[in-house]
Amino acid sequence: MSREQFSKELERDLPSSAYYLLAGDHFLLKEACDRIRSLVPEQMRDFNAVSLDLGPADGPPVTVQTALDLLNTPGFFGGRKVVFLWNVQVMKKKEMEPLLEYLENPSPHSLLVMLSPKAPGRGMRGGLKGVKVISLDMTAQEVRAWVKGLAGERGVEMTPAAVEFLIGISGAAMGTLYSEVEKLSLLGRKRIDVDDICEAVYGTSEQSVFSLVDALIAGDRDRVFRIYDAMRGSLDPFAVLGAINWRYSEISKRRRPSERGRFLGVFRSLSEADRRLKTSGGEYPLEELFLRLLRA
Repeated sequence: MSREQFSKELERDLPSSAYYLLAGDHFLLKEACDRIRSLVPEQMRDFNAVSLDLGPADGPPVTVQTALDLLNTPGFFGGRKVVFLWNVQVMKKKEMEPLLEYLENPSPHSLLVMLSPKAPGRGMRGGLKGVKVISLDMTAQEVRAWVKGLAGERGVEMTPAAVEFLIGISGAAMGTLYSEVEKLSLLGRKRIDVDDICEAVYGTSEQSVFSLVDALIAGDRDRVFRIYDAMRGSLDPFAVLGAINWRYSEISKRRRPSERGRFLGVFRSLSEADRRLKTSGGEYPLEELFLRLLRA
């Protein structure tokens, strides 16, 4: 099942007793939980909407039995109780057994929402016959429509080029896309194009960022490092990666299929630089990226 099916289930107030929601991007799972939580009357949410995480935690470990005890306890004021159970993929077979037993005869007064970054494993799959398994992951086309829809909900029209550009510089990270659309909606403009995004994301450094990217594409090493040295102190390295990713993606789309193979090395280098920036691996990840791209 897909996101579209999930929306239909929400319109019907989630009639099943249990759902298994999966998505590779954590933001999509959180967004789904927020939509489900909104079905619970606001004055009852603190009591009838409970979130538990089976993953690593600083406090006492959460057990499956904790979730089952909550599911088998009537909700306050006669309301339906919702239990969100995160990271069900970490369960061992022994932990899974009481959960699967519960799913054979779930409480009619409770809703179990299991959440995971991946599809149910072989050991769990057979016990989910009465559970609706829904993937919230999106295709590239669905991401574009989602971004455009977010902007529309905020009274802003985004041009197709602006949508593509925002996705390109955000690396299709859904939480980042959501935040950037929120920022763009505060610009006070009814229509957003690429220039508006550059202003919001890069500020006064916009010309320098794209001048740097143009110098990389042209193979002009001296100019690349001259521009980089001039703006090093105020530059967001992830913004640079986003700009490079978007520009090379646009170039690769205009090439014949037989010519696109050389861009694989570019995108691998970008991915490696992104990983190193996030993990502080190495002293000069951007500088090394530039040297790799200049040799590409």
